[in-house]
Amino acid sequence: MMLRGAPRQDTAKYDGDQKWPCMICRFTRPVNSARNRRAGYAGCRPKTVSTVLGPVQVMRAWYHCRDCQRGFAPRDDQLGVAGTSLSPGLAEMIARAGAEVPFGKAAALLADLAGVTVNVRTVERSAEASGAAARTAGAAGAAALRARTLRPLPPPGPVPDMLYVEVDGTGVPVRPSKTEGRPGKDEDSTAGTREIKLARFFTVSRLDDDGNPVMDPGSSTYVATFDGKDALAGLVEAEYLRRSGERFRKIVAIGDGAAWIWTMAAKLYPHATHIVDVWHAREHLTDLAAHLAFITPDPAQWLEDRGAELGAGNIQAIITAARQYPLAGAGQPAPPSQPGRAPPSDRHQDSDTPRPPQPPRSSPTKLSCTRHGGDPRGLS
Repeated sequence: MMLRGAPRQDTAKYDGDQKWPCMICRFTRPVNSARNRRAGYAGCRPKTVSTVLGPVQVMRAWYHCRDCQRGFAPRDDQLGVAGTSLSPGLAEMIARAGAEVPFGKAAALLADLAGVTVNVRTVERSAEASGAAARTAGAAGAAALRARTLRPLPPPGPVPDMLYVEVDGTGVPVRPSKTEGRPGKDEDSTAGTREIKLARFFTVSRLDDDGNPVMDPGSSTYVATFDGKDALAGLVEAEYLRRSGERFRKIVAIGDGAAWIWTMAAKLYPHATHIVDVWHAREHLTDLAAHLAFITPDPAQWLEDRGAELGAGNIQAIITAARQYPLAGAGQPAPPSQPGRAPPSDRHQDSDTPRPPQPPRSSPTKLSCTRHGGDPRGLS
């Protein structure tokens, strides 16, 4: 297939009559000095572009700048193939496939499902370039929202009752080159993952028959970054503004109990209710039971009873049961063991100061066991 994009006299020799503003000087030189700089027509040159329909050869006009001694084809910019041999449609397909599966499998999927043959290296370069462009555009948009130079339109219809903001951090597997110099969990190993911090926004408009909130279909949006909690806070602030968070009757912040999540929530939406999701609430409860194992008569039964209370949403009962055991001095060095008695450390291997998890100090805090408040099965 041949697509032609050339001037009318595309076979004429370069004579300096046909001019075009130099697209290279425009980005590499000061504006004033490049304003009148123009490149001359230097004939036509072919370019093969890989598309979703297969390779296509494009014949386009070529211009050469005497000042910077470089050439360019304006038609490449118009077709979206400047600096690449992939059409925008194919680049998007590669980016989607490369985001879902490893690059090798992505190349195989494109060949099997679309009949497009690209090598693994092409998939890698294209997917990473698309990701970098999306990240740059997202950061620019977030900065404009925070600076109030970009103001989102108000919601077109009635605002749902509640906006939930769910924040977490986790490790994602990456290539060894991306973790070079990063220590792993074991002292003698390198890291196999990088931590990503992410947030999800979704709305709730109704309750189910049991009185539990039900997530509105299609209401989820996400922000994420590898650059730490401060970078995530900027993205969360921008997304909160974009979704008109101030218009919702109630804001709910969901987290795992980490202090940085509550600190960020208190700064960005101080009126929010804080909820520890049920899975992390059970994890904290298990840790608490382990800390109290040396003093509770039957640790397993104590944990089972507290788990039942958590399942019923009776948080006050858990607090009351935990406060029956004084923890003052629990972290002090154990006295010398007496003959015939095992030292307490044999029963509790963690030598750190045992402390139950502390709830955040800002805004109302709940350990939620509702199917929404934090059952991740309803939030996937």
